[in-house]
Amino acid sequence: MAVTRNGEPEVLVRRAIAALGGMQRFVGKDANVVVKPNICVAYHGYEYAATTNPWVVGTLVKMCFEAGPLKVQVMDYPFGGTAQQAYAVSGIKGAGGGRRRRDG
Repeated sequence: MAVTRNGEPEVLVRRAIAALGGMQRFVGKDANVVVKPNICVAYHGYEYAATTNPWVVGTLVKMCFEAGPLKVQVMDYPFGGTAQQAYAVSGIKGAGGGRRRRDG
C-alpha cells in the first residue's frame, strides 16, 4: 500500500506507483493489461465516490503504456444503468477508458 497526499491526481498516482517499485514491476513488455476501476453506476460520477476518479484511471492507463504492453483495457460491469452510460457519466470513457493497443 502506498499513500500520497496534496497534489493533482496524475502526480499522486505516479508517486504512489513509484513508491511500490514502478509500473514495470507490474506490467511486462508485450503484456495484455486490464485496469479494473470501480464504475458502479450510471447515475453518479466520481464526485459521489461512486466510481474511481477518471484522472486516476487515465494516469494508470498512460503509465501502463509507458511500461510497454501490447494492449491495455479498462473494464468493469456496473450494477446500475448500462455500461456505456456508466463509462460516460463516470468520466472514465474520456480519460482513457476502453481498449487501446500499442502502435506498431
